[in-house]
Amino acid sequence: MNIMPRRKKTTTALSDWNASSALITGLQEQADVFRKELIAEEGRARSDVDDKLPTAEQIEVHAQVVLDGVEIPVPPKNQPQRLLLLRTAYAACLRAIDLAREQQMLIAVRHGLDQKQQRAAEWRENVHETVLTVCRLQALNRRRLALAKEIRGKASTLVLPCEFPNNAGILLGLGLQGGGPAHEFLRVAILEGFTTAGEIARERGDDERALKDAFGI
Repeated sequence: MNIMPRRKKTTTALSDWNASSALITGLQEQADVFRKELIAEEGRARSDVDDKLPTAEQIEVHAQVVLDGVEIPVPPKNQPQRLLLLRTAYAACLRAIDLAREQQMLIAVRHGLDQKQQRAAEWRENVHETVLTVCRLQALNRRRLALAKEIRGKASTLVLPCEFPNNAGILLGLGLQGGGPAHEFLRVAILEGFTTAGEIARERGDDERALKDAFGI
């Protein structure tokens, strides 16, 4: 076996991810080489003497070796048990690819958890601002409907600019009834501590007790 240079330890999620991607690409290239050799060798094999397959343990051991940076060479054409060696090497590369992808996913998860912790205040601020924006938009929707009613008076068929059938232009609703994405967003924001029922009631001009009942809290 030829010893490949060890991968340097990295200190950032991006460099870890890039190193993992490079490793997977290299393993895929190795696997492709062994696949082609294996196809050719199986065409020459005698079924009565070349039907041996590698064990799961052998595959796992070789996969770990490959992950550690050791390149498995292609066995010479006259090497005894060449077909078994090719089958083992190919299966080991495929297993190593799966393991490397698992490691890469762990890198992504760790990075996400770190970012979640480090940027918690930024996320909280964004969610809170979104809560206020939703409440203010719903309050504006209510005032716009009331204004439209005043303008129309008895002319019930009069359509004002930016009005649509069945109140389709009422973005994010009115907040008067349960259901819908906006309602669920505000409900969860209360439960997660991003806001309070009192704050939402003040922003929308609602009765706090009625609002709590609407949210089921």
